[in-house]
Amino acid sequence: MQPGSEFIVDWGIAKEFHASDTLLVRPGLVGFGYWQISEDSGPNVEDDRGSNYAIGGEINLFFLPRLLQFNLRVLQEFGAEDEAESSKIVLSITNAF
Repeated sequence: MQPGSEFIVDWGIAKEFHASDTLLVRPGLVGFGYWQISEDSGPNVEDDRGSNYAIGGEINLFFLPRLLQFNLRVLQEFGAEDEAESSKIVLSITNAF
């Protein structure tokens, strides 16, 4: 089976707060939209195109002296068609140099 093409829109909006001289805190609202825009191909494949949406919250902590960021994102999927719905938790750690 070869999956069809997909189109994904990731979005977010946040507000930055200076918690101290060395720490920025950025809480926000995040989400995504997913659409399969072409059919899967191969033997015994159904003609279904999937779609899915999610919304959730995010918190970003940025430690300025070390250029170190921690980002926690929690999403709840909804409105799935021909896809499974789930909750997602994503933790990202970034150290700039």
